[in-house]
Amino acid sequence: MSSISNSLQQTAEQVERDVLEQLRVGERISSLTKTPNGLAAFAEAFYFCRVGFVRLNFILGERCASDERLWVGLARNLWEEAGAGSTPPHNELYRRFLEHSTVRPESELVAPAFAEHFDRRWESFVRDADILDALFAFAVYEALDAPDYQMLFHALSGNVQPKPLEFFKVHTEVRHVELFDEALAVVPKSRQSTVISQAMNFVIPLQKGMWLGLLKHMSRATPTTTALATS
Repeated sequence: MSSISNSLQQTAEQVERDVLEQLRVGERISSLTKTPNGLAAFAEAFYFCRVGFVRLNFILGERCASDERLWVGLARNLWEEAGAGSTPPHNELYRRFLEHSTVRPESELVAPAFAEHFDRRWESFVRDADILDALFAFAVYEALDAPDYQMLFHALSGNVQPKPLEFFKVHTEVRHVELFDEALAVVPKSRQSTVISQAMNFVIPLQKGMWLGLLKHMSRATPTTTALATS
């Protein structure tokens, strides 16, 4: 991992951990998923924040197809998403969790408003932003996997058996920023701090809004714990 990747990884992880602690996300998800309705609400809603995210790799890849320094990290990330030869594809693992958590078929799931907003903001950004800004933002988002999935695995493990949680388990120790070393190296050192700041300023507030939207959505499905979810 290059020095800029390491710095970006550490900074993004710490900021995200602070957000998760401030919002008490793990505590609240643990409480809200104690009931079947709460677990189903989480699994169905988080599906829309996770399963379709892989398509952003393809949108970005199309924009930088002529420069392998830019697209090689996306190719590595797609290989990781496919299981990297060691696990089933990550979306397949999530579908196993979904099948455990809800009786509603995948084809009948409806995206909550907060998830649609999250999706639209990301897709617009990777289509329209400067390509290096978009790649840096994508790298920042990937850096959040470790704190986010460590929190989710811990929050859910008290309510769900280990096997359906394999999707969350495989993400607890990943460090994806290094996949983008070549792209990060393209940015002149004089611009690196600015590009990192811009990426953080896009990703972190959007991610915080996603957590808040998810918690509010879940609280409506589990009214007995609403006070905890909205406090």
